[in-house]
Amino acid sequence: MLFKRVVFSLGLFFVTAQSHAGDANRAFAAAQGGDFDTALTEWMPLAEQGFARAQYNVGVMHEMGEGVAKNYKTAIKWYTLAAEQGYTFAQYNLALKFFKGEGVAKDPESAVKWYKLAAEQGHVQAQYNLAVMYDTGNGIPEDNAAALKWYTQAANRGHIKAQYNLGLKFDNGTNVLEDDEAAFGWFKLAAEQADGRAEYQIASMYDRGEGVTQSYGAAILWYTRAAEKGYASAQFNLGLKYDIGRGTPENDELAGDWYARAAEQGHVKSEYNLSVLDEDTDASVREDGRFTDENREMEAEEKYKNVALKPDFQALVIQQGRASGRDTVEWYAIKREEEDSFLKLALAEKYFKREPILGKNTTPEAWFTPTAERGSPSAQFSLALVYDLGEGVAEDDETAARWYARAAQQGHVGARYNLGLAYDEGAGVDENDETAVSWYLQAAEQGDMKSRFNLGVKYSLGSGVEKSDEAAFSWYKMAAEQGLAKAQYNLAVAYDTARGISEEEGLAVKWYRRAAEQGDVNAKFNLGVKNETGKGTPQNFEKAVDWYMQAAQAGHAKAQYNLALKYFTGEGVGRSNIRAHMWANIARANDVPRSKKLIDVIVREMTAQQIATAQKRARSCSEKELSGC
Repeated sequence: MLFKRVVFSLGLFFVTAQSHAGDANRAFAAAQGGDFDTALTEWMPLAEQGFARAQYNVGVMHEMGEGVAKNYKTAIKWYTLAAEQGYTFAQYNLALKFFKGEGVAKDPESAVKWYKLAAEQGHVQAQYNLAVMYDTGNGIPEDNAAALKWYTQAANRGHIKAQYNLGLKFDNGTNVLEDDEAAFGWFKLAAEQADGRAEYQIASMYDRGEGVTQSYGAAILWYTRAAEKGYASAQFNLGLKYDIGRGTPENDELAGDWYARAAEQGHVKSEYNLSVLDEDTDASVREDGRFTDENREMEAEEKYKNVALKPDFQALVIQQGRASGRDTVEWYAIKREEEDSFLKLALAEKYFKREPILGKNTTPEAWFTPTAERGSPSAQFSLALVYDLGEGVAEDDETAARWYARAAQQGHVGARYNLGLAYDEGAGVDENDETAVSWYLQAAEQGDMKSRFNLGVKYSLGSGVEKSDEAAFSWYKMAAEQGLAKAQYNLAVAYDTARGISEEEGLAVKWYRRAAEQGDVNAKFNLGVKNETGKGTPQNFEKAVDWYMQAAQAGHAKAQYNLALKYFTGEGVGRSNIRAHMWANIARANDVPRSKKLIDVIVREMTAQQIATAQKRARSCSEKELSGC
């Protein structure tokens, strides 16, 4: 099913080997420069001699079709050899292959095995993917305790989606005790990394004083951030604040602007409130959250009476007015804001909360189908999601793709993006890179940042289009300027390596910083390097140490090694052999071979007691997932 596929991002990149460094460095430089034939010539002998990094890199080349014909089975062969030696990235990519059934039969149990091995070595995305599999029971028995464990480990290391999912669990009491304060804490961590869904949840909690002291001012701040990212419910609530003057002076013009932006996405209450503003009456829908019995009855009987004449909206609007739960964005028009378990949790939650109204034998399919068949693109998109997610019906990628296509043909941006994904992955349709590009392009022209990013990837790889670093740069830049962290990182790399644009190290630093501020660990590491070397920014060892520390605490092995060096040399931080030994030890556990040599040098200046202290601290930090180390 498409939803579950897109949760697991591929994340391929080449890694340099430390042993036989000359050969490996030549190979890496060749690969970076696009000379994959040379890279393969250098890496292959090392791979055949059993060096895990080289085996991994050869696997990447076969998977991407760089220097060799694309061949998933050969990629799996090399990934397996490296993974069996404990190489984290190979374990992760091998798990992806078993999960997606690329080059091997789909095997969720094997995917779990390799995800778990990578997760236990600190691979954050593996930790998150493992949590999702346990949470959803995707091919394996559901295990709530295991899901909570791995979500927590990933969240503690800055994984936004893990933080958000934990917030949902504590907010809804899903397999944990309901705890508004804990939910607020996790949502806030994700919101501080610019996650729009979390920003909306934080706003809503400030609005109602759940888990935090009520503050309409803070609610407006967070609603604004989410609204600017296109979240219709946030736009509606922001419009409502200006409409009724709660936490801000009344301002019909701003209220109308925000209602209009939400209405453009099919938000029914916004359409109604916009019409109320135009008529200069005082019958606006007053909240998008929990309703008293009196409000439910009044809204069903009075506030929606004008809208009830519209057949496509009649029953749906009344149901909205009677619904309970904080997030009452129309459940029949859920948009794929993020490719993660939020969609499944949200749709399931909304269906559950409407059972007393709809009746236990009423399914989302039965609810959406009449409106979808009458031609509503929002309902068509939602019906596609129902089949995509298997909510109340059997999972059916072909039917999902068919409804995505009908909505996409009417201009629904989310459907166009998802249809592009379907052709990209061969989910319910024959895999076709050119068609995927066509749908991404249509969604991108409507401003969809994820489609713009995917087009950047397509042009970078020459997948479905003629390879063009210049075109890739252009699409990455548009997505980056909309705030997508992975696009910001790729844009920084383009400036850093003169790929599709002239080398501009100052601009590389700018975009690395923006990605880093959203939690991108590789961007944090690269900022450390930039500050240490003085490239693109004035040399500043203190800032270098700060960025290395952030990346190291998020599990970046090279950052851990560089941090150890800084503590040993005292550049940018107080010299400490104990902390140098601790970080070198952690880096060594994360498979940085140079770490052993560094430890051998450090211990020459240490007493036995100091060594024991450093080792104890390393164990303690590992147990705490490096938090506060």
